[in-house]
Amino acid sequence: MADNLSSQGRYRHETTDVQDYTIVWIGVVLLLVIVLGGTFVFALMELYENKQQEMGTGGPLKKDLIVERIPPAPYLEASSGAGWTELRKKNEDLLHSYGWVNKKKGSFHIPIEYAMELLAKRHSQDEQGKDYKKKDAAPHTFAN
Repeated sequence: MADNLSSQGRYRHETTDVQDYTIVWIGVVLLLVIVLGGTFVFALMELYENKQQEMGTGGPLKKDLIVERIPPAPYLEASSGAGWTELRKKNEDLLHSYGWVNKKKGSFHIPIEYAMELLAKRHSQDEQGKDYKKKDAAPHTFAN
């Protein structure tokens, strides 16, 4: 087997599959198609631009497009921070007062301090209940 490899030489390839002029021919044709296509597109653009100018229906000029656009009313914020203090006061009043959220459904809000106290009491009662249940759950042993 070593004799077969050494007799073929180090850099040998099949010479009947691909011919050099075929690769060059494909490259030339591809380059020609690209150049002709670009020229055709450029010519069409020039033709249409000239037609528009003859008809007088040219598109808008760039300087006409650059106009300060003001959105329609109502503006989101006419002056920065103008209503911030009123909103802050309204939210603070809601946090520290009683009131209805939805009277038909019977839901209401309570002051935040009272809500935190209720939540703390409920949490401590739940913890005490867990401790009590753990003590009850301990197995009873009977002395004989």
